[in-house]
Amino acid sequence: MNFSNPNAFWVFLLLPVLVYIGWPRLAYRRRRDTASLIIRLMLVVLLVVGLAGPQVERQSDRLAVVFVMDMSHSIDDNMRIFALNYIQDATDAMTDKDQAAVLLFGADTVVEAPMRDTLNLALTSDNRTLLPNTDLATAIQTALALYPEDAAKRMVILSDGIQTTGNAEEAARLAAANDEQIVYVPLADETAIAAGLRDVMITRVDVPNYIDPYDENCVGSDCADQIFRLTVQIATNHLTTSARLEITSGNKPIPLVPRSGSPGADRIVIEENRESGIVTLTQGSNNIFEFDILRPTTLGPVDYTVQLTPLEDNRYTPNDELSASTWVKGASRVLLLRNDELETADLRRVLEDSGLLVDEMAPSDLRIGVSPLNVYNSIVLANVSAPELGPERMAALQAFVRDLGGGLVVIGGDNSYGVGGYFETPLEETLPVEMRVRDPERIPQTTVLFVIDRSGSMQMASSSSVANLELAKEAVVRSINLMDDDDKVGVFSFDTSTDFVVEIQELGDEANREQIRERVGALRSGGGTNIYQGMLAADRELSEDDSAIKHIILLTDGGESNQNAVIDLAGRIFDNYTITTSVVAVDRANEVFLNDVATNGRGTYVLTDRPSNIPAIFTSEMFRITDSYVYEENFEPEVVLPSHPILAGIGPFDPELPLKGYVVTAEKDPFNVIMRGPEGDPILAAWQYGLGRSGAFTSDATNDRWGEYWVEWDDYARFWTQVVQWSIIEGNVVGEGTSAGYIPQIAVIEEGDQAVLVMEAWDMDGGYQNGLNLNATVLNAQDVSETFALDMQQTAPGRYEATFSPQDTGTYLISIKDTPDAVPDAPLPPPFIHRDSWVRDYSAEYRLNLDGQVIDTGLLSRVATITGGQAVSAQPAAVFVHDLDQARAADPIWYYFLLVGLLLLPLDVAVRRLVLTRRDMEQVQRSIAGWLGRDGESTYATSTTAARLDKLKDAKARARPTATPSEQADEPASHPQPGPRPSRPPTVDRAWQKKPAEAERGGSLASRLLESRQALRENEQREDD
Repeated sequence: MNFSNPNAFWVFLLLPVLVYIGWPRLAYRRRRDTASLIIRLMLVVLLVVGLAGPQVERQSDRLAVVFVMDMSHSIDDNMRIFALNYIQDATDAMTDKDQAAVLLFGADTVVEAPMRDTLNLALTSDNRTLLPNTDLATAIQTALALYPEDAAKRMVILSDGIQTTGNAEEAARLAAANDEQIVYVPLADETAIAAGLRDVMITRVDVPNYIDPYDENCVGSDCADQIFRLTVQIATNHLTTSARLEITSGNKPIPLVPRSGSPGADRIVIEENRESGIVTLTQGSNNIFEFDILRPTTLGPVDYTVQLTPLEDNRYTPNDELSASTWVKGASRVLLLRNDELETADLRRVLEDSGLLVDEMAPSDLRIGVSPLNVYNSIVLANVSAPELGPERMAALQAFVRDLGGGLVVIGGDNSYGVGGYFETPLEETLPVEMRVRDPERIPQTTVLFVIDRSGSMQMASSSSVANLELAKEAVVRSINLMDDDDKVGVFSFDTSTDFVVEIQELGDEANREQIRERVGALRSGGGTNIYQGMLAADRELSEDDSAIKHIILLTDGGESNQNAVIDLAGRIFDNYTITTSVVAVDRANEVFLNDVATNGRGTYVLTDRPSNIPAIFTSEMFRITDSYVYEENFEPEVVLPSHPILAGIGPFDPELPLKGYVVTAEKDPFNVIMRGPEGDPILAAWQYGLGRSGAFTSDATNDRWGEYWVEWDDYARFWTQVVQWSIIEGNVVGEGTSAGYIPQIAVIEEGDQAVLVMEAWDMDGGYQNGLNLNATVLNAQDVSETFALDMQQTAPGRYEATFSPQDTGTYLISIKDTPDAVPDAPLPPPFIHRDSWVRDYSAEYRLNLDGQVIDTGLLSRVATITGGQAVSAQPAAVFVHDLDQARAADPIWYYFLLVGLLLLPLDVAVRRLVLTRRDMEQVQRSIAGWLGRDGESTYATSTTAARLDKLKDAKARARPTATPSEQADEPASHPQPGPRPSRPPTVDRAWQKKPAEAERGGSLASRLLESRQALRENEQREDD
């Protein structure tokens, strides 16, 4: 017998204390208290032994098996199905002495089925996302925690053995130390084996880290420097094979020009289109090809992707594509986004005169994503609306500023800020001003009635994969968020009939707004389209409303059989009640009709071919209907922050050259406002946002509207140059320069499913640059939602690191911000940005051995050998064979000790509390005799009578006085003898009832009382005995 918790025996040290406390101290209770003490000590001993966990060891014939199944990229559907069938066949051989569990592993480990007596595996081949790496070591360590202690342990690994992270052999040694046996089932694609396991893969693509841009002014031999070398290395396990090779950049093909005299130049045949070529490959990895690539004209990171299309058998396709990235150096570059060239004609001229490189385009021409923006240092929006940009471009602009340290300047106009639909968009979050003005005195009470088409066609998905009706509901909710508490709102929905979704009411507090949002969210589609009925209902409800501004917003994607009636109704509603009607259409089929409805209703008509813009369009309409968000009068801006770098060296404004208007906004922080308008509204505000900077100018920069006089101002050019230059944080491409005062080197090191961002820094003398305050952002160029904000820590002299977990392959953009420490009594030094890029290639799962081996049985065999296991691929039933050393099982017996203790507890109470006299015992005796069928009553009566007579005789003898000799001598001889005495009840000897003569014979009263008390105690003691 052993004990699972021997520390409990330390409680025995308290036994002397318990004996001391319970030791009998009263003589007349000594026997009773002694018995109670003994029972209590027995109770304590039993409880302590029970708490110590006594258990009896025995041999156990139980077996526990954990199936560890590989779910990484290199395991295809056929291999997974084979593994599942193997597990099912093996578990069919389980007995009542067996248990089983299932683990799935790749880069992570998941317990699919915990240890249990029966195993019903419901896993299918497509209900689990494949993982990009193979970490067998973690899977083995996780399995160790699943085994019960009283069973023999066996692990079955079902894998191809291609380990990409971790150390499985070290984990196997840990398993061996825990008496665990590992066996394995090698997984291999039989189809691939039959095909010879042949594969082609790109192992390397090299381009320079950074290059100069293409110079369009080069002539003759000078143009030889306008190319750079791109190197491709390809490996194959074919003896010889061919493949088509293509190179693209930004999804555009690059003409193939093999470098003369380079390795492999004689093994490539360029096809007629010069955008692809057929390369001849031989077994091994020494297939190297070099190409001359024309330098790009754009600045910043440029990706080059090499794609192979094998012309023969090919096992994997992910390793047929690989990318590399270079950074094109150059002067600061600015992008102007505008819809009308007049918006930026004067601005572009002054920026180019300052030495900035300027590109200009319409918002619709800007490619979606952050990569097209990252070639610029700053982006300038000139009177551009949110619908023109779209949600994706606004999100990319936000990431460009916040995560990559870029600059953003937004210039106003009648299609910008609130009236441009910026409310509750990523663009509003990025800017230092907000769109909503919370001043009820300036914004009159407004009633807006939304008339929403709920016909069946509104359930169709937009380009953003969201149903048009869902976007309409989001637009209504966003508009409600914009309105004040005393504004009124109503929502009608119509198909062939019309229903109130929200009756016209004041918005009120947040609780009421939430109820309105819930009702709008419950709107469902179905039915046909009857716009006329919807407009009639709007006419009835709004005609009696007393708000200063009343407006209808009609959203529809369908037509109307009674078009003229709808057009006339919109005009009549305005003429009778000054209710304006705007129309938002998501289909061109009825453009003329719906435009006429808006024109007659004195509203605006908006057609969008991207329904995802509907929320921004609605909020733009909300700003326009009040006529309070555009100020159009001549004014001179008031400078409230003259020390800001934007205004450095700029003289006072000329009162003869005023601004003529601006868009009303509200500042987010008054300390970011540099210039204000006549109502105290921000005219110019600027702030730091994330790693970058953004500025807002709410008037415009054109001579065709509000800035007509400003373009003639002497400091016009200096003002706009300094606004844009301020938005550009000083920075460099790694390896380009040393303007930060030190030389940085950035690298990314992959460690399994994680990556380590490393920056090393040296000063100009080659010494380590220590104590830098670095914050980094790593952003997926294809998906801005995958962004990592990192705090870099110094890990060695001049070395700084941060860890992140990339999810996809492709290009990641890196920005590292160096924030210098503040110096007392000195201006805060500006931050510095280091920029770089990193290309993550395909998973190591696809890096195959060149000898054709797609399964590493060597690793699986070594892991099994360490623990005494072997391959069991052909014997599923052998998994549950009980041929391992039997485990020592321990059966607990603590509950027996506790049970005896519980039985002693009432005995202890009885000894201490229960008093039994002789009469009680005699009563018990009589009851027992009765149960046994004897004459308990007669026996009891006879014995009781005899006992009482003996007791009375003893008492009488003790009570009769004895005459002294003198008394007998004095007695007369002729004294007559007394006759028989009358019978009387027996008397009890009571020592305290003394005759007066007897009391007079000696002792004081106190001594006689003491003697009487002593006699009484002795008498009671005899009765108890």
